[in-house]
Amino acid sequence: MDFRKIKEGEFWRLSETGQLIDYTLCESMADIDKFQLIARLKNENVIYSVRHGRNDSLRTWRLDVMAKALKQRGITEFTVKMVDGE
Repeated sequence: MDFRKIKEGEFWRLSETGQLIDYTLCESMADIDKFQLIARLKNENVIYSVRHGRNDSLRTWRLDVMAKALKQRGITEFTVKMVDGE
């Protein structure tokens, strides 16, 4: 499986064209209570995640903010993965 970091605008363009599936919000280990957005490229083993525009680190959002953004784009099903507290 290939993991690629892309900017937010490109992520939404891929989403709008129906190329992304299996949306997941993963809790950040570095920033608890913030979530990283990932999705899989349809028909391929490529995972895309949103990175910051100015550097290569993964971008994070509050869960409610990202859920609202996904809903506004017609994405009503996604998985939430929490960091194991142990």
